[in-house]
Amino acid sequence: MATKIKSSSMNAHNLQVLAEHCQVSEVLELISPRWKMQVLFCISQEVYQFSQLKKVFPTISDQVLSRRLAEIVTEGLAVKIQVPDTMPCQVKYEVTEKGAALLEIVQDLHEWGKKEWE
Repeated sequence: MATKIKSSSMNAHNLQVLAEHCQVSEVLELISPRWKMQVLFCISQEVYQFSQLKKVFPTISDQVLSRRLAEIVTEGLAVKIQVPDTMPCQVKYEVTEKGAALLEIVQDLHEWGKKEWE
């Protein structure tokens, strides 16, 4: 579980300096939480229900998976859809155009990393 950073700490100061002087910091902070891009990628590959994601990532806690899914939806990277005529009510997630565009960039970064560091 992530620890809150004290506003008076050097870490908080460093984050503020980065935010003021480096335009990529905010984006990196949004996409960097553990599991976030992996979950979004799996949704794009039609692993789009909570239970399916738990099978792919068995070590992720329910709380963290729920948090990441909520962030992905709130940020407009995916939408949450109730599956009609299911009992109990089932939910699935689908990647939005915004999420697909981000995944293209992440995939490019992955390819660059394979080329440069493998």
